[in-house]
Amino acid sequence: MMAILTFRRKHTATACAVLTLLILGNHPVYVSSTTQKSLSLNNPLDVENYLVYQLNTHIMVLWNYTLNEKVINTYPGEVLYSENESGVVTIRIDVLAEPVPGIFSILIGLHADTEIGYNTHHSVLADYSPQTGVCEIMNGTLEDHSGILCLFSDDNWPDKDVVVSSLDDLYVDAAFAGNDDVRMVMGEPQVTTSYNCDHVHIVDGDVRHSRNYDKDSHVLVKAGGGVADIILLGLANLSYCVGSLDLIDTNLDLGPPFEQSLTSPLSILGPMFIGVFIVFYALFYRAQRKRRSIKHIPKKPKRKKKRMSLDSIVFKVVIILKQV
Repeated sequence: MMAILTFRRKHTATACAVLTLLILGNHPVYVSSTTQKSLSLNNPLDVENYLVYQLNTHIMVLWNYTLNEKVINTYPGEVLYSENESGVVTIRIDVLAEPVPGIFSILIGLHADTEIGYNTHHSVLADYSPQTGVCEIMNGTLEDHSGILCLFSDDNWPDKDVVVSSLDDLYVDAAFAGNDDVRMVMGEPQVTTSYNCDHVHIVDGDVRHSRNYDKDSHVLVKAGGGVADIILLGLANLSYCVGSLDLIDTNLDLGPPFEQSLTSPLSILGPMFIGVFIVFYALFYRAQRKRRSIKHIPKKPKRKKKRMSLDSIVFKVVIILKQV
């Protein structure tokens, strides 16, 4: 029996919403319409920019839904899995134009030919604001639906949970993981900021994954676990996938790769400790060699004392008496 998925309504795209959805540096928080503030994230995109992501997965959970007057009803979807095969989905985002300052026309291309039964080749047009994360779908099955697509993060990520992906009543929560990580991005080590994300699935309940945003450019570079994104994967009819999502190509400037500072304590104390270790080891080694060489020196044989005969003793006594 198929059951309709029901979520807590955390936001709405309708004009009669009680709360206005604001993205603080591309991360949505909920504030009243009278307390909106300007965003701190500068426009990170430009026309002709592109991003290419690759999703590698061995478990694909398809998104099964129907539309009822723009209301999305979700049902249990098919699970594609193969013990010996994995699926690869390529997602390419091209920035086509900027019809309104800060609003970009983007083309999201989705391509996959897998051995586990999932194949797709189609593209979707959308209007996207990287500063607010609002993405309005312009064609396809979900035409005229809008939600949140956080391709960029911000240094002003709030301490409380936020929504990084949403469409209608479906959403993905995220919380700052409390640390920065160095991750390999397109063959270069980059400093990234980590976030823990959570999505509620109709059958599997809480499905979690981690996200990494580049520290310099703020762009999403990695995700791993039960990866879910209502728009980025939802447009490919995927509810979530167990695997990894990686940025494999872009003409955005990610900033300089991570390099160990020459003035860091580790770079100074490290060689010092190594040098001290070598000196002590050399002294210890020499002492051990010296002890071993001493042990192997042959000892001189002790001279045996000759026992004097009785005649010799008498003779010596006589001589001594004559001297007296």
